Amino acid sequence: MKKLLDRSLNPLIIYSLVVLAGSIPAYYLIIDYTWTNELDKHHSAIKTKITNRLNGLDASQVDMAENIRMLNHLEPGFHLKRVAEAEIAPDRRYSEIRFDDFMQDREQFRGLVTFITIHGQSYRLTIETNMEEVDETIGIIAAVAIFFLVLLLGGFIYLNRRTSLKLWNPFYQTIDQLQRFQLNNQAQIDFPPTQIKEFDTLQKSLQALIDRNIKSFQLQKRFTENASHELQTPLAIIKSKLDLLLQQKELTATQAQLITSATESLNRVAKINKNLLLLAKIENHQFQNPVPVDLEEEIHAAVERFEELYEYKHPEFLLAVEPAAPLMADPTLVQILLNNLIQNACKYSPPKSVIGLQLNNNDLFIKNPGQAPLIEKELYSRFGQATRPDSGNGLGLAIAHEICRYYGWPITYAYTQGSHVFHIDFTSGDTAGLE
Repeated sequence: MKKLLDRSLNPLIIYSLVVLAGSIPAYYLIIDYTWTNELDKHHSAIKTKITNRLNGLDASQVDMAENIRMLNHLEPGFHLKRVAEAEIAPDRRYSEIRFDDFMQDREQFRGLVTFITIHGQSYRLTIETNMEEVDETIGIIAAVAIFFLVLLLGGFIYLNRRTSLKLWNPFYQTIDQLQRFQLNNQAQIDFPPTQIKEFDTLQKSLQALIDRNIKSFQLQKRFTENASHELQTPLAIIKSKLDLLLQQKELTATQAQLITSATESLNRVAKINKNLLLLAKIENHQFQNPVPVDLEEEIHAAVERFEELYEYKHPEFLLAVEPAAPLMADPTLVQILLNNLIQNACKYSPPKSVIGLQLNNNDLFIKNPGQAPLIEKELYSRFGQATRPDSGNGLGLAIAHEICRYYGWPITYAYTQGSHVFHIDFTSGDTAGLE
């Protein structure tokens, strides 16, 4: 995932590089064309100058011939030859590359072949200029221009990034504070001051949202703290009254059965209330006392409890538990997590089933037989029907999942070879719930 500055700057850099790459040949061709055109004008000016000067000389034909011979000998790239009237043709300009005897190398020439009249005689005038020095000059000019273009582009990118970083600094500070914000701490965020209207509006909106969330959290937390007393006390009183009724000698068998049924339903309601309160406490980050927890010891203790609790089903626990590094967590939550998963395995396994528990490098696998896979989309939902309906309240796996999410422990489910397998990776925990 790219940063915002990179997303805005990368297209600009690509566009600039494309323009720069295209400008190099274009710049060279334009300079070459301009220089060639100037050479052609220069050749035309030389033609006019020579014609005027030679026609201005008062010399005999012999002297004129000698002057032309000397001129051809002394002026490089210049040749004047007398021709017949029939040889006169339109002016011709040419570019060619040929071996130069003087430079002892192949050189490029730009020339003009034209015809002039001197004292009534026709002459063919050839003027040539070696363009090698011209090409070198063009290359130097182009190189200097490209250097300054690259310097301009680099400076623009540097200044743009520096300015953007300064401009977006309040935004990044806001993100940093939001990432470190913990609702359970109820601490206000002090956003950095900014002169940019959009950032100021964003900060005000975030502040209002945070204030509302803090207020909602306080109300929810207050409800969580009071609900236990407000709900559990009446439930305990009702249960006590029902127990007293069961002790009455005048009760008929039907009345006793009705009271027993009501007591069982009341116990179920009390357990649901207790589990919902536990979920609310986990979601509200009310477990803030992590201590080192020996996972191996907790697994053995949980297995002993459920061997006695489900003795009537005669489960066989197959343990492959290796010593593991202590977990920094709340011991109560670790016990609830293990209890819910092991109880789920015991409850939904046929009698005399083999329930496997494997702990290796803080990777925990809990395996129990089953006839069909669970409904994964409802696996961790509250009061879901991922398993067959029975006396359970549908909150066991939801609580286990919430505890794992609280500590950042990935929990996965798979149905393999007729067995349900739950896997918890305790090594991936980031102790997010402890901050």
